[in-house]
This record gives sequence, C-alpha cells and structure tokens, in this order.
Amino acid sequence: MDGFVWSTIILGVWAAIGPLVGVRYGHDLAKRWQKEHWISDNKKQEYRELLGILTASFGAIESSNDGAVDDVSRMVWSFSSKWTPRIP
Repeated sequence: MDGFVWSTIILGVWAAIGPLVGVRYGHDLAKRWQKEHWISDNKKQEYRELLGILTASFGAIESSNDGAVDDVSRMVWSFSSKWTPRIP
C-alpha cells in the first residue's frame, strides 16, 4: 500500500477516536478546575472559622480580670473541640 492509503486509514481512525479524546481531555480540565475551586472555597471557610476563634479568644483576654488564663484556656478548648480541619 502506498502513503495515500495509509494516510486515509489513519485519518479515518482519528475521525472516530479524536472526538472521544477531546471529550476526555475536556472532562479532565473541568474536573481539575472544580477541585481547585472547591479547595479555595474550603480554605476561605477554614480561615473564617480560625479568625472567629482567635477573635473570641482575644475578646475573652481583654474582658477578663485576674482569672484570665483559666477563662481563655476553657474557651479555647471549647472552641477547638468544635473546630476540625477539613482535608480534601
């Protein structure tokens, strides 16, 4: 067989397989983008929770008197039992 026949066969096979390869590649790109978006959203939420805990702790330090260490320690432990890091 000459080059023209081989090129026709290769192009015919690619015409059947090419769209499937494109769909698969598009799926992988979309999946990667969604995972990156999900991770960034969860990082934002984790930072919000952490800042809330820190704000409450500093507020307790400012408002407490002589027993500041015990009050803050109790408050931090109560918040830390509710806060658990989320790992994707």
